[in-house]
Amino acid sequence: MGDRRLTNVYSVEEYTLKQEKTDQKTERDLRFRNLFLKTYDEDMIIEDFSAVELKAEFSQFIISVRTNDGTEYKPTSHRSFIASFERHL
Repeated sequence: MGDRRLTNVYSVEEYTLKQEKTDQKTERDLRFRNLFLKTYDEDMIIEDFSAVELKAEFSQFIISVRTNDGTEYKPTSHRSFIASFERHL
């Protein structure tokens, strides 16, 4: 019996497509975050923030961001935004 930890779930093409979709989501989320900052007349790039500033900015973003119809995002969506920012950093 083979090792269960090793499996051939994805082909290289499927893995590449999945990675491309993740990269696209990260870019969309970063553009959304930049739009959010512009509403506060801030234009800093994410890499220039200190850890304390990042925490404050992410907190403000999470409590302020809404869907297109004005409703709050679900907690899983908030986590997804943070994951995108972490991937970028």
